[in-house]
Amino acid sequence: MVAKPAEIVLPCPICRNATHHLDAPPVFKLRRCFACQTVFLDTSPRQMADYASELEQQYFGAEFVAKDSNWVARYERWSNQRTLRRISQALAPGQSQLLEVGIGSGRFLNTAAQAGWHVTGIEASLVVAEHARQQYHVPIFVGSLDEYDKSLGKDFQAVIMNHVLEHFADPKKALLQVKNLLKIGGVLHLAVPNFSCWEAKLPGWTSYQPYHLYYFDRESLTCLLEDCGFKVLNVSYQEPFSGWVNAILHTMLRTSRVSLPQAQGALDDLRPGKVKAFLRHGFEATRLAAGGLLLPLRMMQCFMGKGEEMIILAVVPDGN
Repeated sequence: MVAKPAEIVLPCPICRNATHHLDAPPVFKLRRCFACQTVFLDTSPRQMADYASELEQQYFGAEFVAKDSNWVARYERWSNQRTLRRISQALAPGQSQLLEVGIGSGRFLNTAAQAGWHVTGIEASLVVAEHARQQYHVPIFVGSLDEYDKSLGKDFQAVIMNHVLEHFADPKKALLQVKNLLKIGGVLHLAVPNFSCWEAKLPGWTSYQPYHLYYFDRESLTCLLEDCGFKVLNVSYQEPFSGWVNAILHTMLRTSRVSLPQAQGALDDLRPGKVKAFLRHGFEATRLAAGGLLLPLRMMQCFMGKGEEMIILAVVPDGN
């Protein structure tokens, strides 16, 4: 009888403790740390760094910019105002220096600048950075957090990292670098997909993406922040209007072995421009209506800590 080869057990990239395979959901090969509970892709740190660089270039270029839409813009305007309110309430009056790591569409930097903040962005993708510069005329450093950390000083009262920490090959190193860019009493606004949300039980949860290298819940992210010297001020949750619709649709497409981009491509081939636009707007309106009907469920999710998005405010305490 041929002996089964022993499993190569990877230590946790964050705390170096033992880890184990997650059997479900069967989307990517994931491991969870026994100690800090962080979930990560089942690959070595060196492979993860190469993988992260390759995927950022693949997914966050011209195609990412082209995905923008009026529906996305409306949602972002609402979300950006909520983010500004959170950080303004956590800071003393008169604070004005703000940094966003991973600028996305650039709308948040624009919203913050219009509200009186002195803003700076860090963006690894030249295409994304140039698009935001042309649209909103905001200052953006093109490069990595490593490069910015080495070249400029520590003078920010607020740092925003919304849905970017899970992209880093070494999130602990990234948080330590961010801490060094914040003044004492400075606030970090951190938003990540919540691995404890109910939709995460479905293989079509939209946060199961190739470029998400880590998955956090409240316990694991709080542990990581405290280990980096932050003091957690508040943890809250959001459940987007379209969270359940997207998760169920993606699960159905995954079961049928058709991806959402393939389905959209087939629609584009069959429909003329005006009909495509009509169908797209109809689909977005349907998702919005479904979100309204599911409001009681969404509110219960957030109350129970099972919302799809987890938002943490953390501060650099005096003496660290």
